[in-house]
Amino acid sequence: MKNKVVLFDIDYTLFDVSYFDKFFYKKLEKILKLDEALIRKESIKIITEIITKEHFLDIDKYVVTLLSLLDKNKYKDKVEDLLFNQSFFKKGFYKDVKKTLEGVGKIAKIGIFSQGDYKFQWSKIEQSDFKHHIDLNLRYIIKPRKLSFLPDLKNIHKDDKLYLIDDKPTIIHEIKKFMPEVVTIWLRRGYYAENEKIEDFKPDFSISSLHEAIEIVRKN
Repeated sequence: MKNKVVLFDIDYTLFDVSYFDKFFYKKLEKILKLDEALIRKESIKIITEIITKEHFLDIDKYVVTLLSLLDKNKYKDKVEDLLFNQSFFKKGFYKDVKKTLEGVGKIAKIGIFSQGDYKFQWSKIEQSDFKHHIDLNLRYIIKPRKLSFLPDLKNIHKDDKLYLIDDKPTIIHEIKKFMPEVVTIWLRRGYYAENEKIEDFKPDFSISSLHEAIEIVRKN
């Protein structure tokens, strides 16, 4: 019998990105002693420019660019401390995440398949209260595009029963085309679930609550 391995995306699947948007700028306002609206406005511009160019958010470039623009370079250590050394991200995870990982962890190995800056993405997991459920050998945080890692992913898990849970239709769609044997689970929440439409999009399973994944993995 093959070992079951379940790979979770991070943003919109485990982590609520709106939490970052809602509270990060409030924290920066206190650190930088500037108006929150100004910080948010300039920050969004920088994030958009970086993602457009790099296809992911280079967190170091973002911090340096933002602080330079706002003439607040002296606060770099404090901003990095907020992002990487405190527990800012801990409350940003969806409520169904912890119990889902506890349930899935009883029947399968759990890993991460995410796109972006490793330091930034993994810091979210580091600050969570479920990190112990993640197999540290199954951390796939890829930049700039995680789909480029599919040949490696296929080779690494050629002897496993692999499940992928993601909110983004394009990811589910492309993985299913490249690796038909993967059990794809589309989580219908977040920006992409609402705004990204693909013709002939047919995930193996479609769920509205992450907790539904437990029974899918158990029975399939």
